[in-house]
Formats: sequence, C-alpha cells, structure tokens
Amino acid sequence: MLPRVLCFHGAGSSGAIYRVQGRSIFQQLKDQFTFVFLDAPFPSDPGPGIRPVFESSGPFYSWHIPDKDNTDHLLRQITDQVQDSKGGPIVGIFAFSQGARMATGLLMYLQSNPEVELARLLDIRFMMLNSGIWPPIMLDEATSSALPGIASTHVMGKRDPWRGQSMKLYALFDVDKANMIHFEGGHQIPVGAADSRRIIDVVRKMFEA
Repeated sequence: MLPRVLCFHGAGSSGAIYRVQGRSIFQQLKDQFTFVFLDAPFPSDPGPGIRPVFESSGPFYSWHIPDKDNTDHLLRQITDQVQDSKGGPIVGIFAFSQGARMATGLLMYLQSNPEVELARLLDIRFMMLNSGIWPPIMLDEATSSALPGIASTHVMGKRDPWRGQSMKLYALFDVDKANMIHFEGGHQIPVGAADSRRIIDVVRKMFEA
C-alpha cells in the first residue's frame, strides 16, 4: 500500500475543492502517495477565492470558530477521517492557508500530547504548507514552541498579502530541514507547470531523505 498524505483545505472550502485546486501537483504524485482529503468540522460560508469558480461546489467548511475551544471536536473529526481512510503509514501533510494553521497547530499539540489517539496514527516526515497563515490553531500567538525533525516546504505567492504570516509559520520549523518556494502569484495554489514541478521535486526529496 502506498504511504498516505493528509490534505488540509483552506477556510470556507472542502477536501473535494482542494483536490481540484491542487490537481496539477496531486496527479503527478498519485503513484507515490495516497492523498487523504480531509473536511474541516465546522460548516461555513465560501472562503476567499472560492467564488465564482467553486460557488456551486458546497458544502463549505472551516477549521476554526473564534473564541471557542475546538480542540476535542477537531481531534475527533480528524481521527475519524484518518481511521476511515485506507493505505500505508501516514507520512506527510499538504495544507493550504487556514489548513496550514490547522496542520501546524495539530502537530505541535500532538508533540506535547503523545498519548492522544491521533498521535499514534501518524508518522509525519514532511509537510508542504502553501500560503500558510498565523497563528497555528490550538496555540497562542506568543508560543515559542517549534517542530524539530520534520522536513517542511513553505510555498508563498510573491503578491500574497498574508505572506508575512507564512514567514512566521516558517520560523517554527527546523531551519536545517525547511525549504521556501516563491512563485508569481497571490494567496493561491500554484498552477503553472514549472511551479508544480518545483514543488513535486522538493516533496519527493523530503520523503526520500
């Protein structure tokens, strides 16, 4: 069985939409990984960039409800979807925008709580975070925690208004194992052939290291 990679969509989106948004990348890696496209637990309105292309592709979900402790509900929803998926060990994460907040905060939480059921299901070796925003979900903005030992690639559009937040996420990771890819674009998933190839090559190197 192929190793699995968990995929965290952006705010006001869904796993199905993320699959389409990143198809130029996912399609070229389908012989190496089984991608598990998660749905966030909280129904929401369409998020930034969803209209008009995906306006009729609901329902839409988000990973966060402000001013509420969502930890238990998030863990249960993610754990159930992971257990329902089929494939080999879960070795990686792809995440976009709010999904990058979720994935980063989740791993930091599990690192501090290894007894949690979900922690025993994951063997994360690499993360590919696209247009990540700050702060990690489940953590305070002032946290000084980090994610040592996990290879990461941080993809940022040169015209992304939240690019500075992506840099703050980057700073949480092991500098010796962190890569940055900049592309001509905004807060989006790169679709150009050359940009997709750069991401694919780096993902393969992270996994094979």
